[in-house]
Amino acid sequence: MFAIFACVVAAFVGGQNAPPVDRGAAQNFVGSTVANTIVDAIEPTTRYIIVAEDHDVDAHRIFSADLLASISGRRSVVVGLEAARSHYILNPEDVVRSGYLLSDGFNYFFQTAISATIPIFGYDTSHKNYMNDSELAARGLSTRYPNPRDRKSAETIVALTEHSTAELVFLHVGFSHASERWWQNQDGSRGWLAAQLNMLTGTDALTVRLFRGRDLDWYSSRGRLQTDKGRCDLIPEVVTVLQYGRGWMGCIPKSRVQSAHYTDFIVLITDP
Repeated sequence: MFAIFACVVAAFVGGQNAPPVDRGAAQNFVGSTVANTIVDAIEPTTRYIIVAEDHDVDAHRIFSADLLASISGRRSVVVGLEAARSHYILNPEDVVRSGYLLSDGFNYFFQTAISATIPIFGYDTSHKNYMNDSELAARGLSTRYPNPRDRKSAETIVALTEHSTAELVFLHVGFSHASERWWQNQDGSRGWLAAQLNMLTGTDALTVRLFRGRDLDWYSSRGRLQTDKGRCDLIPEVVTVLQYGRGWMGCIPKSRVQSAHYTDFIVLITDP
């Protein structure tokens, strides 16, 4: 049954050069080379792994599922989904799904979680429950975007998982929320979800941004993508660029990366 479902997913996303998904039971999948490269970067002190997708690229969810399978083969893990509305930890089959959680890619993601019995929770408290200006100021944070939503989400994640026995918290987010960059101004600090979690917990999240070809083209056309590994090794701080199905592709100095892409890894899912 699972193999039939996986073939359906492969057919759906094949036009996007998606990774193949006909792999049998998820708990027996040892992971792709790229997924294992990311898992190998997990430190003993790592608590949060944050993976950011484009919401209109279903293949990004399939890679996230593969990464989750690779992680769960080595460490215990609990999953937080931006799109899930249940703000407590559930068995994956009990999560009420709607919107893009019903996509083929997320169906595969949920099958992976169900096969490996990985709990799932939602953390995004939605627009109506953002922190107000006085709450942000009390935390030394700017009232400017993106603080209201991301700080509330970070506090919700910590509250939901602080008593979890899982070693790792895997957070599947959208777009810029995996950025670890902070901005400082006269009003205080501001940053996306990864930055908020790092500040709130004093830990260093492992962050991954999933790319399509046109995203990487922006860096290549400006000479910011370095493809010489020897030179990358000499740069103090870089975002490592990987391509699904091929492995190491290059690096971008963090001093030359856009704020929204300030992560540990970029993974190219489609051809550049």
